[in-house]
Amino acid sequence: MNVANVLKFSLAAERPQAVLIQGYEWEVFYTEETAVLECQVKGSDLEWSYRWYKDGLLQTEGSGKDGKLMIDAKESDSGEYTCQGERTSNPFHSTISSPFMLNVSGVLAKAVLTVEPGREVFEGDSVTLRCEFQGSSTGWTYHWYKNQQGNELLQTGSSGTGVIYTISAAALSDTGTYWCRPARGKPKFFPGYSQAIVLQVSELFSKPVVSALPESPVWEGGSLTLHCAVQVNEKSADTKLQYHFIKEEGGWKISGSKEKYILPGAKLSDSGNYRCEVQAARNGLKKRSEPVGVAVGDRPQAVLTLHPQWPHLYFGETLTLRCGVAGESPGLEYQWFKGSQLTPVPQTAEHIVKGSRYTMTAVLLSNQGEYRCLALRGQPPYPSHLSDSVLVNVSAEQPKAVLTRTPDWSVLFPGEEVTLQCLIEGRPSAGLYIQYRAGDEELGQKLQCNSIGTTCTVEAKESHSGFYWCEDKAGHERSKSVDLKVSNASVILQSPPRPITEGDTLTLLCRARDTKGKRIVFEYYKNNETVESHSSTGVIIPAVMKKDAGLYKCFAYSKGRTLGGSEVEVSVRDFFARVTLTASAGPVVMEGEPVNLTCEVERNTYLSPPVSYTFLRDGAPLAARNGSAQYFITAMNKTHTGRYSCIAETWPGISKQSAAVKIELANSWSIAIEVTRWTLLLILLAVLTLFNCKNHKTAEETHRTNTL
Repeated sequence: MNVANVLKFSLAAERPQAVLIQGYEWEVFYTEETAVLECQVKGSDLEWSYRWYKDGLLQTEGSGKDGKLMIDAKESDSGEYTCQGERTSNPFHSTISSPFMLNVSGVLAKAVLTVEPGREVFEGDSVTLRCEFQGSSTGWTYHWYKNQQGNELLQTGSSGTGVIYTISAAALSDTGTYWCRPARGKPKFFPGYSQAIVLQVSELFSKPVVSALPESPVWEGGSLTLHCAVQVNEKSADTKLQYHFIKEEGGWKISGSKEKYILPGAKLSDSGNYRCEVQAARNGLKKRSEPVGVAVGDRPQAVLTLHPQWPHLYFGETLTLRCGVAGESPGLEYQWFKGSQLTPVPQTAEHIVKGSRYTMTAVLLSNQGEYRCLALRGQPPYPSHLSDSVLVNVSAEQPKAVLTRTPDWSVLFPGEEVTLQCLIEGRPSAGLYIQYRAGDEELGQKLQCNSIGTTCTVEAKESHSGFYWCEDKAGHERSKSVDLKVSNASVILQSPPRPITEGDTLTLLCRARDTKGKRIVFEYYKNNETVESHSSTGVIIPAVMKKDAGLYKCFAYSKGRTLGGSEVEVSVRDFFARVTLTASAGPVVMEGEPVNLTCEVERNTYLSPPVSYTFLRDGAPLAARNGSAQYFITAMNKTHTGRYSCIAETWPGISKQSAAVKIELANSWSIAIEVTRWTLLLILLAVLTLFNCKNHKTAEETHRTNTL
């Protein structure tokens, strides 16, 4: 090797090495993206300036002392890049760097946005948005937008980074339109937005509403029921829910799979505020209700009052028993009882239960007695304390004062006149007050009359509907109350005052309000079948019977046009309230002993027509019907045994039969038992007498000894 070559090799080996550094480590750049190249000379702290070459050709752009080449990429910028350092001292040049191949694409790839799950999304579900860039995969970060491009979402703890954006528990507020946009470099290069995806988050179940039954105040000792109501989305009807009931005071919590919780035997300490919380098994979504306040109070006592509060009632008057409790609460039910045995009261067409009221439309003597009531609430029903008893007195006598009305119509049209007169023992009197009460008003109101004297004439108004009676100033004598209605209907069907009892005369009269200049025809029906009638007197049944009960209707016609109709339900009460057969000797009779059978009747009316009696044994009459209420058996024998009853009858077709009484003849062994019983009783009395005598003698001897 010659000296020149050795020297040349030595100088080349001593030149510093240029290094080309790529600012971003990705292979493909896109148009308008900025590529950054940097040239450095290794192992030298001297000042260098730099040259840049593309495909071996010197580039004027980028040459200088900072060593950086910034390329706003165009497809024409693609090529092989190298760099070299130079300076004023020896060595004057560095080596040429290794080449870097810059690839610039003019085709801009797109970002694709996908969402999981692909099905309908409900509250509480996890949602994943994925952004995929269909080009160079190096160096990208991702930006997320909702409802408006440029409205960037914050990267929160519940949201992912990178290509995934996660909503860990979707809420209704997450509903919206979403985009993603990739970016890289500095300044950032954005190739564009993805397509839009609409995310619809549906309500899984509504906000729960908790209710408490019964409503406050809850009676101490009764059941408290908490109910948690939610509406589940019908598209997710198979969602399983778990319910939690929470008492705010004290941290009390009960969990279960049912929407109802029953707290039996409520205590005063159970008062407070309660909530319910509902949780979905599918995703753990929880919702909590607003609180409901519960107050537990002392179990009240029912209060029973009579309306009207008269000291006694007359047969046929209307009486209402009203039951209540202090601090009236909704949802109460009531029960009424009669007598010391607390027998439930009957419920019939004439004994009507409606809410807190028990109404006897026409009282009878049999309705007399003590009544009590109680209130029930909750499920299962829990009772109040029983009310004090109230006494219902029904007078067996006709009142001395009688209120009459002319015309004797039970229903009037507004503007019609009615004259009321008060008779005391059949004589008119001007010293009596005619009073009435409308609806539930308790105190009587003195009627304002248009006439003076012993009669009172008024022009009917709808406000005049009510019960009327008359009484003296001292209140000692009161007439039976009369129900008067004033109706604004076009047609009314007059009926006699209740109660209607077998044997009464039933008169039904149809009246039309507007009759001026019209010829009106009336048609009457019973249970939708035509009834024989007269144009002026209507329907008259001289002695009504049970079969005459039913729904009566009337219609008024004029020149073929219907003016209107009216209806009334007619119920007919038994003439005999009760028929009872009694046997003087009891159900078991000694042979040869006399027996007296008595048929006792109780009427549902003040009328006292003659009554005939028939006595029966085993259903067969013992004698012809007659007026005697007694039947005698002079000496009992075997042929007289059987089941006895009696039938009381007044007008033809009006009768009632008693319950049967079984009368038996005492057997020989029964007689022996009776003799033995009496013998033992006599022996016992003798023993007791001897024992008392012995004790008395011992006491005398003791007294004598103590005296000595």
